[in-house]
Amino acid sequence: MKIKFLFLFIIGIYFVSLRSGLMAIENSDYFKAKRYEFPIKKIAIISTKDGFYPQRIVLKEGEKLKIFLTSIKQNGCFFMAKKNIFISAKENTITEKDIFFEKAGNYEFNCPSTHSKGQIIVLSKKKKDKSITRKIASEPKVKTWIPRDY
Repeated sequence: MKIKFLFLFIIGIYFVSLRSGLMAIENSDYFKAKRYEFPIKKIAIISTKDGFYPQRIVLKEGEKLKIFLTSIKQNGCFFMAKKNIFISAKENTITEKDIFFEKAGNYEFNCPSTHSKGQIIVLSKKKKDKSITRKIASEPKVKTWIPRDY
């Protein structure tokens, strides 16, 4: 009885998977690596009557910033003069915007209606110095400690 039930159960699962078009995890695109042209940093910014949260965002040169802007208890906004960007934030809704930073520097953003201010700091990338060569650690003689004989 148990073997018959198990056999019917396995056959039923097989037919359900064929009919619904289930595919193996290896064949799906979900686990495949995505390649981007440049790094993307995703930040959620909340606009309140007290200011922006977070007030300071740090990026590296050449990164793309994806902003998710929302507001609490009042309508707010996001204005960045250097990039000529204005985003309005309505209460309990999320607004998205992509900004690309190609140069290092400090970028101020504010909201004229709530008098809130914030800052995006873009750091420059370190350039690799090719003049520095690494030495093999085993070549020079290493000083070893030898205990004194008494």
